[in-house]
Amino acid sequence: MYRTRTNPRTRNLIWAPLFALASAQSTLAAGNAAPQLARPADAAPPALRFAHSPDGLEFRDTGVVFAKRAAAPDLFRMPGGTLLALFDHAPDTATPNRYAAHVCFSRDDGKTWSRPQPVDITDRAKRRHLAIQGDIFLAPDGIIRLYFVEPVADARASRSGGNRSHFRLRSAVTRDGIHYRLDERFRAPDWGDRVADPTPIVIDNRVHLLIRAAENEDDKSSALRHAVSRDARRFARLAPPDLPRDAVPFATVKLADRLRIYVATPDGIRSATSRDARRWDMEDGVRLADATDAAVVRLVDGSYLMLYRPADPASLPSDSPGLTSSLTQSLYGYDLDAPSADAAVMALDTGQPDTGHMPTDADSGDSSGSANSLEASDASMQGGDDFDSDSDVASSDAGTDPVDAKATDPDDEGHAEILDEMSPFPDPDGFAPLPDFTNPVDYLSWYRDYSANPAGTAAYDAYTQLIPLDQSQDGRGTVWPEDTTNMFSDPDYDGPPRPWNPADHPDWESSYQAMRDLVDRFRDASELDGYATPAATRDSTNILLGILLPSLAPHRALAKQTLADAWRMENGRVPPERMRQAFQTTLRAAAHMEEGATLIEGLVGLAECRLVRDNARAALAQDVFNSPEQIAETLHTLREYDRPGPDPTFALRGEHAAAMDLIQYMFTPPAPDGTPQYHPERGQDLLSEFVDDPVRIDLGRLTPNDAYRSIATLDNHYRELAQMMSIGYPTVRAADIAAMETVNAQSTPLTKVLLPSLSRLYSLHARAEADRRATQLAYATELFRARNGRWPASLAELPATEIAPEARTDPFTGRDFGYRVDDNGPRIYSLSENARDDGGVHAPRWNDRLESEDASDDYVFWPPQEK
Repeated sequence: MYRTRTNPRTRNLIWAPLFALASAQSTLAAGNAAPQLARPADAAPPALRFAHSPDGLEFRDTGVVFAKRAAAPDLFRMPGGTLLALFDHAPDTATPNRYAAHVCFSRDDGKTWSRPQPVDITDRAKRRHLAIQGDIFLAPDGIIRLYFVEPVADARASRSGGNRSHFRLRSAVTRDGIHYRLDERFRAPDWGDRVADPTPIVIDNRVHLLIRAAENEDDKSSALRHAVSRDARRFARLAPPDLPRDAVPFATVKLADRLRIYVATPDGIRSATSRDARRWDMEDGVRLADATDAAVVRLVDGSYLMLYRPADPASLPSDSPGLTSSLTQSLYGYDLDAPSADAAVMALDTGQPDTGHMPTDADSGDSSGSANSLEASDASMQGGDDFDSDSDVASSDAGTDPVDAKATDPDDEGHAEILDEMSPFPDPDGFAPLPDFTNPVDYLSWYRDYSANPAGTAAYDAYTQLIPLDQSQDGRGTVWPEDTTNMFSDPDYDGPPRPWNPADHPDWESSYQAMRDLVDRFRDASELDGYATPAATRDSTNILLGILLPSLAPHRALAKQTLADAWRMENGRVPPERMRQAFQTTLRAAAHMEEGATLIEGLVGLAECRLVRDNARAALAQDVFNSPEQIAETLHTLREYDRPGPDPTFALRGEHAAAMDLIQYMFTPPAPDGTPQYHPERGQDLLSEFVDDPVRIDLGRLTPNDAYRSIATLDNHYRELAQMMSIGYPTVRAADIAAMETVNAQSTPLTKVLLPSLSRLYSLHARAEADRRATQLAYATELFRARNGRWPASLAELPATEIAPEARTDPFTGRDFGYRVDDNGPRIYSLSENARDDGGVHAPRWNDRLESEDASDDYVFWPPQEK
């Protein structure tokens, strides 16, 4: 666990000591003998030392040893100014291998420190939890939060005499730095059961988390992972940052306009800078050679303090404070491939006999886990002999609480209620329950309740009066005219929207006259509230996969007809008011579609809004609105009716429910012993049209474990996907979602079939939002010119009263849209997926069809471009 990084041989064994630690504990919990691990003759106990730097770049060791038998340091400045040192510590010389998180405090900016105290982490049931590898920080909500690793034994392996165990990433919150309340709603991506070194980074009110996780099944190597959260509690994975593969991050400090991260490398401590935690620029040189496992904090005078572990403790002078020649076991010093020579027990300090309890998955029942008892002895509370009372490190009031005594009184339950007092976080839950094979969940009823519109279904009923319900077009008393043709459905016309003369287009005019009544009724329906699609199934299975989707093509056809009719010329020109009315009608109707609970309804809504914006920009370019008053009124219409699209995670819950429903149906009724039993006839009936022969064969071999694993994978996938979509661009990109989908889809034969690719949906939502904002920007720049006789020199010149607060921001970058002015006027464009300004060279298909990786994927909204 503790980070052996400078020796190439031990770097390949970064996981082995950590796993041996928990394996030993799980063995002890099962009443078995301790594992036999060989101790190298030159192994030395870990120690933490101080280094100092005036500029954060050149550090020098101060000669002061902070603690022996200590590792994994972290430095944090409390809101009141007190410095907190958090580190893993084995305070009892009689059991030098029992590491747990401890804290010390300094009230004089690091000159003197209190005695170490073990952190106290409890959950709602007042069970205590063991913490190692902790990192503490101030979250954007003002809460002091700790991320840590908790060793957890596998209960099933323990019962069978095995040594299996894993390491769970957990979180807790605190007021005083000593007492912590476990956050049982914390959720991290599934990185497997081997994680280490959590490093939180706060940027733009988002919490980024870098962590190491096992790279493959042999657990001998690790890779850096990256996740992000908007509430510090629920995380979604991102692509790994572009740090060197051998760099292990551990500490960050804020600079004027960016962030600096300190990383351990084979050369020692190095550093890199970034603005977004994704792209890092390595800085030249080494900050501190022969060092690893460090923490850095900025002092009041502007200089930097580093608490670090020497890469080779044995190289320190023999008289260094805090080091002894006694036989102590380093958590990172064992060669697990060597013959068993010296036996040592790598047991966690539970305060109980060696047969004491270690948390297991069986204890938790969910992600909350169970806990070790961490009853600290008086000796450990006072630091034992780990701190030299004659050194500069220990303070005269060592062992006292640096914070308000009342807040840290063990009898005061205030710290235990901190989570209850926190302001509510955005809650992405609300998913359907997981399958129950004995008492099946009624997912159809759940879906009906979930998708129902509280305001009623007046708009839906109005649409059904004029939209055909099936291919026979026998709607409720409405028969559509045949062979209608307008500007957007004419196969012989492929140009941009433009004014048209009835005499020049008799077929368009015929369609206009035939559809007038339907278009008027479409407008009336769009003005009603309450749109919800009733959930009816096509057969007797009553599963969500059989839901009859609404007939959406006629709705889109009416939207196109409404906009095409708006370009019909009267007295030689297009009436501006009719064009604005067409925008209103179509945008309101599209909003109804976006209220639907199915993905297809949302996509139809997006397409109809995009059509409005294309027409709005074309109308502006062709002087349909040719006065400042008309431009301002149309901009007001767009701001009022063209609102941001709905949360895309709404439809995800329906997709999640459909997947859970299908698995439950395919594995119900269960076998006599209650385990899910696959029924091939059900699976083949439902999935035959979606799968080929090899997949069909795989499905025929499904086992109960496949059912359980598929449920877990799909449930975690949709929850994490909801987080990723709610965080959005520019932090989460489509490639991040695509990478997660690729991994999760390979979990089981069922996930290969049931897990859809929704990264496309995610990027479509971002494009739609860029489209919405840029269209309003185009109107605002034209309005500025109409009033001032010139184009704005930059988007910052646009009056805040004319545009929405977010209108200038390209969702793909979080910064202003690309904007250039030349002799032809302004050019407004999105930087798209690569977030790079390619000069406004238009990519008609965004980044979907690029000739090379270096090609421009900028999408130009103004002036209107050829598609």
